[in-house]
Amino acid sequence: MNPITINCPWCKKHVALVWIGFYSDGYHASRQRSFQEPIVTSSDKANWSIAECPICHECVIVKLKGSYVIAIMPSPLPNPTDNRINPTVIKDLDEAKLCLSVGAFRASAAMCRRAIQQACIQQGMDGKKDLEKQIDELQSNGIITSHISKWAHSCRFLGNDAAHPDHPEVTEKDATDVLNLAEQLMNILYVMPAISKDVNVVHERKK
Repeated sequence: MNPITINCPWCKKHVALVWIGFYSDGYHASRQRSFQEPIVTSSDKANWSIAECPICHECVIVKLKGSYVIAIMPSPLPNPTDNRINPTVIKDLDEAKLCLSVGAFRASAAMCRRAIQQACIQQGMDGKKDLEKQIDELQSNGIITSHISKWAHSCRFLGNDAAHPDHPEVTEKDATDVLNLAEQLMNILYVMPAISKDVNVVHERKK
């Protein structure tokens, strides 16, 4: 079975989990030992194993069906957000990811909407305007294309659904889609300009 890699919910490091079990050595008490394959406890519906973080040595419970991982408890942390994005926006995106990881889909979509509005303000858009006008202003100022503007408006629509009780329910797919779109938007607004700046610096040094 291929190693399971996660962002550890305990120490927050990206690790390959180690399967653990117990063995008895004569009259001595049982001792913990690592294994290449999971040591399984079975039920009618699934298999259960214990895995350990090799850094902090805290454990998670892994639910398996055959060789497929169905769930890990506590839930692994989401992938970290690129640190070239504005810190205020990172905070909102990280909260959106955490909400998604625990099944709080409405909260995740709402935080994505907040992250986009934070980004608009950080990009110099009028903070007194509503998000729809801020996104349009990003486009009219040439910061984003019409195609990317549609992405941002899609996130806004789903964020509105999440925030208002009379709007449609936000599904897991909805929340996942809006998070992916929001993070890609931040890559365009923050990460790509940072990469371009770094490339230009290198180019200038080579002159």
